[in-house]
Amino acid sequence: SKKVVASLKGIRLEYLDSELVEIFEEALANSVSSGNGKNPSLKTYIKLLECKNGYILRIRDSGKGFDPDEIIRLREQGLPGSIHNSIGEGFDRFRQTRYPISFTNNGTVFNLVIYK
Repeated sequence: SKKVVASLKGIRLEYLDSELVEIFEEALANSVSSGNGKNPSLKTYIKLLECKNGYILRIRDSGKGFDPDEIIRLREQGLPGSIHNSIGEGFDRFRQTRYPISFTNNGTVFNLVIYK
C-alpha cells in the first residue's frame, strides 16, 4: 500500500489545468518510485503552501535525493543505447513547463509555483 501524507489545510485552487495535473502526477510518481525506491515503509509528503502571489506545491520523499544538474548533464549527453537515455525522462517534462519548478534538500523536495 502507498503511504502519502497530505497537508493541504483547506486551500482550494479555482481550477487545475491539464499541464499542472500532469506535472503533479509525474512528480508524485517520481517521488514514490525513484525517491523512495518503491519502498512501502517510506513516506511521501504533499503540502500546498499559500503565498502572496499564489501557491507552492511541495512534494517531499524520504529517499537519499539526487543532483538535478547531474540529471540534466546525463540527458543532454544522450548516449545511444545507454541506461542514461531513460534517466530523467520526467525531469525533461519539468524543464519544459511554464510553471516555475525547483528541487531542494538534495533533490528530495520538489517545489512547483502556481501563480494566482
